[in-house]
Amino acid sequence: MQNWPSRRKKHAEYLLKQNKMEHSTNRDYGENIALKGGTPGFQFTGHFTQLVWSDTKRAGFGVAKSAKGDKVIIVGQYKPPGNYMGEFKAKVPRPTSGKVKVPDVSELAAK
Repeated sequence: MQNWPSRRKKHAEYLLKQNKMEHSTNRDYGENIALKGGTPGFQFTGHFTQLVWSDTKRAGFGVAKSAKGDKVIIVGQYKPPGNYMGEFKAKVPRPTSGKVKVPDVSELAAK
């Protein structure tokens, strides 16, 4: 898929401009949206399991940051979609080391 990362970035930029947290209408892939900013201590994230879902074959991320730097939106889209209720045990691998790695924004952005 050409432009996979640039489409995620454009969607993140659109959400930032619109000040919205809404999923795209394309049902060909799963999607996560995370917002960091605004009210101190507020963080909204969802559907983490799609990131580690065993059927996920492709993932793309887009990052948009406000001009003041006080708000960041990250869009993650996955193909094929997953994260279905009732399938967690079969599709999400158990942790192997117990170590948590939190990626830096630069690691998620397209190069």
